[in-house]
Amino acid sequence: MQRQTLKKFAVPATLVALLFLVSGCLDILQIIQPSSVLPGATFEATIEVALDETGCGCPGGGPSAGLVALLIPTDFTVNSIEYDGDYGPEFMDFLHPDSVDIQPGAGTDHWYDSLMTYYPPPAGMDWYVYQGPLQNWIGTDTNYVSVTVNMTAGAAGQYDLGYFTSTADYNFGSPTETDISLGNSLTVGTVGIEDDRPQLTDFALEQNYPNPFNPSTTIRYSVKTSSDVKLTVFDVSGKEVAQLVKGTKEAGSYEVNFDATNLTSGVYVYRLTAGNYSETRKMMLVR
Repeated sequence: MQRQTLKKFAVPATLVALLFLVSGCLDILQIIQPSSVLPGATFEATIEVALDETGCGCPGGGPSAGLVALLIPTDFTVNSIEYDGDYGPEFMDFLHPDSVDIQPGAGTDHWYDSLMTYYPPPAGMDWYVYQGPLQNWIGTDTNYVSVTVNMTAGAAGQYDLGYFTSTADYNFGSPTETDISLGNSLTVGTVGIEDDRPQLTDFALEQNYPNPFNPSTTIRYSVKTSSDVKLTVFDVSGKEVAQLVKGTKEAGSYEVNFDATNLTSGVYVYRLTAGNYSETRKMMLVR
């Protein structure tokens, strides 16, 4: 894989489903990536992570240096990895397979070797580890971070990408200091691949943009047939904080602006219902 070494640091990511309960110190809440791209195309994947030392019985921990590992084809290029949210914004550096963890006393010194042992990659793919030179204290409250991975695709094929995150203070025998998401399918095709924007032939709810946002963001959705439509925003406790759309909509594509000026930083969930169709997505407000 071609690599571009960056100067700074990046950590784990962000997002929460409605009424989602964090089970450990670190949890991957959502992976956002396209389902298909063209060979040589540049695209982004987002890892949404929650950090909470109290979630694994700790009184609040740190300092910890954040770590992200990618399971990708060897002909992909990682252009940059950046995190933002309750920590950041910062970039992270490539950690060479022969390099040890920068954090003294960490349970794992050679992350690449451990990943290859516990999660061996298929032919033509490999693990690539990134870590920051900085160490952040993880508080007793839940913190949310969104990690954005900018990549360039290689040759055509069907690939299952993997994303691994850790506080870099981890023993592979414990599931609370790390999380992994495997099987994130990506088709790299040569012809006939469109972008991921929903077509008018179906109901669809798009990811808001920008995300994270401050203080406003745009939400797009599509309606297949004339329907009674509701688009509602909730906080992570399930409380309704805004109703953006309520009424009959004809078949077509729509967009609405969500202004969160009066809301606090954090993760919010927005839900589209249209007839029997319902879909929920998450977004993050960062002050």
